[in-house]
Amino acid sequence: MTAADGIGAGGGSLQILQVEESVRYRTNIGIFEVTGKPATVELSIFVPESKTVARTSFDLKANEFRQLNVLREAGFDDVYNARIQVRVLSGTGKIAAYGSVIDMITQDPTFVPAQGSQ
Repeated sequence: MTAADGIGAGGGSLQILQVEESVRYRTNIGIFEVTGKPATVELSIFVPESKTVARTSFDLKANEFRQLNVLREAGFDDVYNARIQVRVLSGTGKIAAYGSVIDMITQDPTFVPAQGSQ
């Protein structure tokens, strides 16, 4: 990833698709700042057949990397085919993100790249 690949405030959002938290799989989300500048990041969790969206925001320092089990931390323990949206609310930093879906039996991860949207 380079700074050209990251998104900043007003630059759209990143989507991580097919997120799951179940007895078979868990999903970690990785978010990292790519320009050496701080950013305030918002995560939105879209669960199929739900009329509400869970949101959280946090500050990401320059060049900081975080890996989170977003669904579990938000209280979801049986979710299939969810979508995580990541965007920069403020700050001059740019971010990139990915998902890692982990098989609970083998512990093998599957990389899920974030997709950009405007």
